[in-house]
Amino acid sequence: MKKCLIISVLISLLIVGCEKKETPRPQVFFDADVVVLNEGNFGQGNATIDLYNSANRTIQNDVFRSNNSGRPIGDVIQSMAISNDTGFVVVNNSQKIELVDLKDLTSIGTINGFNSPRYILPLGKKGYVSDLYANSIQVINLKSRIITSTIPTNGWTEEMKRIEDTVYVTDMTNNELIRIDVTADTVIGRTTLIRQPNSLVVDKNNSIWVLCSGGFDEVLPRLYQLSTSGDVIQHFEFQSVSMSPTNLIIDTKGEELYFLNEGVFRHSILGSNLEVDPVISSGGRLLYGLAFHPKMNELYVSDAIDYQQNGIVYRYLSSGILINQFKAGIIPGSFQFLP
Repeated sequence: MKKCLIISVLISLLIVGCEKKETPRPQVFFDADVVVLNEGNFGQGNATIDLYNSANRTIQNDVFRSNNSGRPIGDVIQSMAISNDTGFVVVNNSQKIELVDLKDLTSIGTINGFNSPRYILPLGKKGYVSDLYANSIQVINLKSRIITSTIPTNGWTEEMKRIEDTVYVTDMTNNELIRIDVTADTVIGRTTLIRQPNSLVVDKNNSIWVLCSGGFDEVLPRLYQLSTSGDVIQHFEFQSVSMSPTNLIIDTKGEELYFLNEGVFRHSILGSNLEVDPVISSGGRLLYGLAFHPKMNELYVSDAIDYQQNGIVYRYLSSGILINQFKAGIIPGSFQFLP
């Protein structure tokens, strides 16, 4: 009996010894100036972050997982903001904001308690977080990493920009541009727009530009120019309700607007009409993300392909001339540029 027991133990040890052990993922350290935020598939927890060096054209994929002991960052990365040496990565369907060290993307904490966070706007010692379902802006303490209060908005809030003591927020539910007093954390005004104001920028003259997609083939999309008091200066109407422009961005000088409308279109802040021809044609691609590199004066455009396989990032001169391209993760949706 004892002999059989010894043989059994030896066989068990042999089997265990032959089992394949997972090789630890190497830590990644190299200079990069571009962060590629890959949404991943909803509900699958396969969001990833890539780092790209535009000088030597080096791409390192899935860096967060590599530098955090194989832990995935979560389910659907929506956006990222930077404050000092910390990156605030908004992970929408994981209902959190992951804080990372900008040197190597190692995690330094999380902020929880959100419904479906969209964007974060750091404001010194505090920050505003927009949300899909909360019907409010959450105010967070960046040091203690907790939600300290809320600002009722009665709707789905999206992108935010600050001019002096006022924050401007797009409200997708009520189709408004909301103005919030930063010192009092209260709503001080609203401007009614058309359906689905999805993105906004501030130009060199402190005009606010808001892009509205018009809903689902409901009304003609519009590009608005507004004053800091929320008054509409002018608007430009698109040609068809079937158009759905999104991802409004602006160049470093604050003079040229860019947005997605299948292709990439450009509009001067002094322009009297919307351009008919794109500066970058879609060419049958599913263009999904758009950003302007502030130091290189270049456009970064992502192709989600089919929302299932790894996407592609295209790098262009602001004139629309292709520089190069590289592989990213699943659904590269947004970018952040490192200081």
